[in-house]
Amino acid sequence: MSMLALEIIAAPDSDFLGAWRFHKSLVVLGGRGSDVPLADASGAQLVLEAQTDHVRATPSAELAFWRLNGKRATLPKRVRAGDVIEFCGTRLKLVEASFQPREGKKALLERRLQILKASADPVLEVVKALTARTR
Repeated sequence: MSMLALEIIAAPDSDFLGAWRFHKSLVVLGGRGSDVPLADASGAQLVLEAQTDHVRATPSAELAFWRLNGKRATLPKRVRAGDVIEFCGTRLKLVEASFQPREGKKALLERRLQILKASADPVLEVVKALTARTR
């Protein structure tokens, strides 16, 4: 399971200060309906997405600009652990990120079938019979 850990360093609302940990690959910061709704953001949002080898920060169209390590940005950027992001009066740091792709149903069934074959489980005969009937 993917995970993103953030620390909100400064914010207009002190209730949001501190560590935040999300066990998913996509976190929305900012306006209404976000994972972390920020008072000064109105409709502006910044999306943090854990990808295979990095985290991508993508601003919404309503967000005129944001800052990554003090430098102004308007386009999506790669973010690394330790980077500081500022937008809409809020400053946060990406503490940690990990990405683990989800296993699809077909891959899961194939993996379980290989385990059955390797262990010579009697259920394997049932699987073979059902496969023969469905073809």
